[in-house]
Amino acid sequence: MSACINEKIYQTLLKSTQAIPWSLDWKSKRFTHIADSIESRYGWPQESWHSVRDWISLIHPEDRQQTVELWLKQCEAGLDHQLEYRCRCASGEYLWIRDTIHVTQENHQTTAVTGLMTDITETKLIEIELADLRKQNRALQRTDALTGVHNQTTFDEHLSVEYSRAKRNKSSLSLLMFNLDDFNQYYNFHGPLMGDKVMLQVASLIEQNFSRPADKVARISNNTFAVILPETEEMTAQLLAESVRQTLFEAKLTHKRSSVTDRVSLSIGCAAFSPQTYFRTLSGFLEKTTENMRKARHLGGNRVFPRPTLFQFVTDDATEANVTKHDQNRRL
Repeated sequence: MSACINEKIYQTLLKSTQAIPWSLDWKSKRFTHIADSIESRYGWPQESWHSVRDWISLIHPEDRQQTVELWLKQCEAGLDHQLEYRCRCASGEYLWIRDTIHVTQENHQTTAVTGLMTDITETKLIEIELADLRKQNRALQRTDALTGVHNQTTFDEHLSVEYSRAKRNKSSLSLLMFNLDDFNQYYNFHGPLMGDKVMLQVASLIEQNFSRPADKVARISNNTFAVILPETEEMTAQLLAESVRQTLFEAKLTHKRSSVTDRVSLSIGCAAFSPQTYFRTLSGFLEKTTENMRKARHLGGNRVFPRPTLFQFVTDDATEANVTKHDQNRRL
């Protein structure tokens, strides 16, 4: 086969792949060849590519160090390889490039490097989009579909980690559980649209009150939220819970089917792990918090249990607006 035919095949292959061939003298790090199609595809004149510095200057800053370090390492080792990076066109736009590189050595010393630059932008953008979708999907699997807070699975993981840390460091850990009083009746009477709207409002309110990065808010059942509070004493947790309860109550969200009060309210249970109040097992810690939430509801709802000691000498008459139907019945 003649050299002329070989050249024809070579040019045909280049056109079909839209690849740009190049070659570099390793010792001087200067280009010995780069196809003139570099200008039509990327806007850079062929004569502007003098040395490896010209190439490096066009690599996206976020890709530059990793790309150049890998290229140097592989070339010095005499290993053929591929690089993927973003390259700046003359227009300022960045395109994704796959560089397929062949290394030539003599006496175990690199003498020349040749390669083919291929535009893979379209493929890469699809890959990035798919990766983003996978990431979003993983996030959805770990969050509550309605409220966007953590779900039961994520709650269990975080609680296990924080409980182990508190035991190891002999530090405090508080857990709160919030149950919406008679909320099944609210859904049945007001309908799912209003029910979901209120659920979103409650989730937002709880999140606003527990904004530390370490605090974890989760919806662990239809009508129940939980909050994990690392490095938090029981009194602090109780006061925070009382603030949430009171804020929701003062929002005056009407609940015509509640046996507790005439508005949406919360029964909140609190338990704390510390060197003084030691739970031998995680399940025991969780059960105590659940038990306290149920006690809050059994005592009439719309309250925190145990009640913050700061309020233990304050009578219900001092906060008449927060009196539940249960309290009213007890007075009669």
